[in-house]
Amino acid sequence: MSEAGSDLEVIVETGARLHFGLLAFGQQHGRQFGGVGAMIDGVGFRLAVSPAESLQVVDRSETGSWSPRIESTVARYVAAESLTAPPPCRIEVIAAPRPHTGLGSGTQLGLAVAAALDRYRGCPVRDIEELAAVSGRGQRSAVGAHGFVQGGLLFEEGKLPGEMLSPLAERVALPDEWRFVLFSRDAVEGQSGTAEQESFARLPPISGEVTARLRSEIVESMLPAARQGDRAAFGESLDRYGSTAGACFAAAQGGVYASAESARLVERLRTAGVVGVGQSSWGPTIFALAANAGEAETIVELVEREAAQDTTLAAWRTSLVSVRNHGALIESREATTLKTTS
Repeated sequence: MSEAGSDLEVIVETGARLHFGLLAFGQQHGRQFGGVGAMIDGVGFRLAVSPAESLQVVDRSETGSWSPRIESTVARYVAAESLTAPPPCRIEVIAAPRPHTGLGSGTQLGLAVAAALDRYRGCPVRDIEELAAVSGRGQRSAVGAHGFVQGGLLFEEGKLPGEMLSPLAERVALPDEWRFVLFSRDAVEGQSGTAEQESFARLPPISGEVTARLRSEIVESMLPAARQGDRAAFGESLDRYGSTAGACFAAAQGGVYASAESARLVERLRTAGVVGVGQSSWGPTIFALAANAGEAETIVELVEREAAQDTTLAAWRTSLVSVRNHGALIESREATTLKTTS
């Protein structure tokens, strides 16, 4: 099928990505970016693509801010496939995270739209390298791209000049009972787009020594702990890795974390004995690892008690999420109606 319509309805459900920090940037030789992160449930996208007379984009998410991103991805898809017009369909955002909070939402959305259009047009869903290329994702970190198709804990060593997507070095399934407590702040966003590019341009390069230390932490401590399901050792490795990786961004964000409020929250959690606390990407999302749902609830209650005494903690919103050890779900079925209005 090319530019013709379709009689399919396609549903795509994605996870979200926690990024624990980059391995390298600014170096003249070797691989750039790289890093490690994990996929989580509960804060991803749910999209529906269904027949329509022409392209319609409807965003029913809480923020209602995703339509321009979808339209941009569709335009890239049309150009890549040499189509004369977008596939006639209605793309509906049923659920979505807030943008620019450090959860890799742009990557998950771009890949989801491209994969959904493949399926809607009756084509095989292309592999992750091609999905990333057609949607314009994976220009730096590839954790979210590989996580889109595999889930789990993902380690990639960075990309060489000319590589479209950093290859995956290792993927480990995390224990299903593990949970992450996420802390976010309304109306606060992390760096993205032009601001992010400018920050990378200003940042001093990560030294080869620091890159080697970060890589050693992943390979010698974090991955073995994940394979063994050792929550304590994994959390301790997360703490060490995040502190070292975050310090590399201090010139752009004013410290190891995105704000003084973020640093305060991390300090209070660690003082209370929580192990496995860090910032995802540019933030503002802060995460805390828990061994199970009960321990996650205890962490939430801890912060609520602390917030009664410390007003800087009161602005944080908490949510409990599971680890996600599988990729995006893509389902299709015969459509029953043709959508003609938004």
